[in-house]
Amino acid sequence: KGGNRQPIAITVSIMYTEDDAGPFDTLEPIHAAQDCGDEICVRWMPRGEGAGYQQYTVTGPITGFQYPNMDAAGGGPIVCTFTVTGPTIEVTVQAS
Repeated sequence: KGGNRQPIAITVSIMYTEDDAGPFDTLEPIHAAQDCGDEICVRWMPRGEGAGYQQYTVTGPITGFQYPNMDAAGGGPIVCTFTVTGPTIEVTVQAS
């Protein structure tokens, strides 16, 4: 994105599951089709949902995608990460 400010990159960690509707299975095809310019919206609410709580949103393309390490020797959750780069982080206050 153009402008005087540098784009903001937000990196998100997600747990890999074998659920067809899970976050990995939703995001990986968007990353794979990166040339089509698809953008996604990432929203997070540090305090959860509620009146007066802040909500942060960044919209942009997936600019980085780390596939999960499928080594089961560790026994812990399988995590992968993706990065979304956008022009700004929009901060809003939840009404209800």
